[in-house]
Amino acid sequence: MIGSARARLLFVFLSTPSETATINTMPAGLTPDSGLRRSGGSGDLRQGNLTQILRYVRDHGASSRHDIARGCGLGISTMTDLIGELRARRIVKELDPIRRPGAGRPTRPIDFDGEPWCVLGVRVDLDGFQFAASTLGGRELWRDSVTANLRGSDADAGFAALDRELRTQLGRLPADKQLIAVEIGVPGYVAEDRATVALSENPEWQNFPLSAKVSTTLADLGIEGAHVGVTKDSQLAALHAVRVELRLRPDAIAAYFGGLRSVGSGLVVDGEIFPGAGGGAGDFGHLNVDPSGPACSCGRNGCLQSLIGPQNLLTSGDLLPANEAARLIDERPDEAIRKIVEAMDEGQAAMLQLLKRAGAALVTRLTT
Repeated sequence: MIGSARARLLFVFLSTPSETATINTMPAGLTPDSGLRRSGGSGDLRQGNLTQILRYVRDHGASSRHDIARGCGLGISTMTDLIGELRARRIVKELDPIRRPGAGRPTRPIDFDGEPWCVLGVRVDLDGFQFAASTLGGRELWRDSVTANLRGSDADAGFAALDRELRTQLGRLPADKQLIAVEIGVPGYVAEDRATVALSENPEWQNFPLSAKVSTTLADLGIEGAHVGVTKDSQLAALHAVRVELRLRPDAIAAYFGGLRSVGSGLVVDGEIFPGAGGGAGDFGHLNVDPSGPACSCGRNGCLQSLIGPQNLLTSGDLLPANEAARLIDERPDEAIRKIVEAMDEGQAAMLQLLKRAGAALVTRLTT
């Protein structure tokens, strides 16, 4: 994503209370869902309550039993039993006791543990793959970047390259860690069932069953029960910005704009990614904000992508000729972004005028 906060725009539209946050990666038996469970037997109810507790701790950090019970709408006795189960599975842990102001016994806050459990993040791009592994509690285990050229390769050849590297990375798992989830970020729309992926820059990957393929790889390695998720990379960037960079309230509703080779965006509702029915919710790159603007690849004029996409910023910002800008964005996108950010930091008039025009058009479009 763009390497400077000044080169990103994040608009927080409103905040409304909600208890429908989801946790992205959980051990088997704790299934992510999109809200409180409405039906089913006692097993469903218990699983829903366990999930709610984890959501609360994720969103609020180390918390007392009293605060968790109140935030999740649970009785103390019920909540104590559930915390006991989570502690037994080493998903949460008790911290050292602290004394609150006033009378009463010291309280032992509940926080994530997660040491026995491992999650792996994967980013797929035209130039290769990036990997990051951590415990469920968030302690990083390793990171790695692998160069690979996926330009023009068919989907099977591209996945073969990913499969080789994925097997190598999974071979680094410590013996005392159990993999419970693999989350894959891709530059394209992801189908509602999260089983297919479209790498927008490479049509050969359209409707490729990436999730199912990776699940088969895990089974071949003897890894059973791990969740495999596929998500648009800009939506994951939006979630990271909301939760980690800006630390917005858990019920935040925000629109994120970033990007590398093009304008990426994402929509976060109640602190969670809102993908929409076809995975395209929050695709603001092709929001038509200025009909008098330059031509866009979608066939219209004045989309946000055509106004503040890297190509237009480099050329209309008087930084590079069009052909050089296109080549730089394709081959060395990080360098292209650095040029844009440097021009902004230096206050170059052409660049600032472009951003001012695009910002005014976007605000007008979103508020009318």
